[in-house]
Amino acid sequence: MEVTKEQLEIIHKVVDLHFPKYKVEGYEPDDIKQEAYLLAFDCLKIWDEAKGEFEHFLNHYLFCRLKNLVRNLQYKASKYTDIHKAVMNASDITEISVEEQQGLVDRDNVVQNLEVDELVKKIDYYLPVALRRDYLRLKAGVKINRGRAKKIRLFIKTLLEELSGEREEDIDG
Repeated sequence: MEVTKEQLEIIHKVVDLHFPKYKVEGYEPDDIKQEAYLLAFDCLKIWDEAKGEFEHFLNHYLFCRLKNLVRNLQYKASKYTDIHKAVMNASDITEISVEEQQGLVDRDNVVQNLEVDELVKKIDYYLPVALRRDYLRLKAGVKINRGRAKKIRLFIKTLLEELSGEREEDIDG
C-alpha cells in the first residue's frame, strides 16, 4: 500500500489535532502521539473511497480508537499499580537479614493457600455447565443476579460438605 503525500499531510493534521486531548498516567504525550500514528496507518489500510472522505473517516477512527486505548491503559494501570510498585521498590536480597528471611514465608499460609487452591480446582471440576458462566463472573468480581449467585453458593456449600465427608471417611477408613 502506497501512502500519498496528501494522505500523509492529512494523517499529520488529524493526529496533531487528536493526541493532545488524551492523557494517561505514566505515559508521555509522545507515546500517545506514536500510538495515534500507528492507528492512523491502520486506518489507511481499511479505508476505501466508498467509505467517504479520508480525513473525516480518520477523524472518527482516531477518536474511537484513542478513547479505547486510553481506557484500556488506565484500566491496566489501575489493575497492576500495586504489583508495579512492589516490583519497582523491590529490596536487594543482600539487604535482608536472617530474621526477615524467616518471616518471609509462613508455613501455615503456604499450606492454607495450597488447600484453597485444591478446593477451587475441585469446584471448577464439579461445577455444572449451567452455573459455570455465572461462577466465573462471580469469581472475577463481577456482580450477578442475587438468585443466581445464591444457586452457586448453595452448590459450593453442598460440594464442600460432600468433600469434607469424603475426607473424614478417608481418615477413618
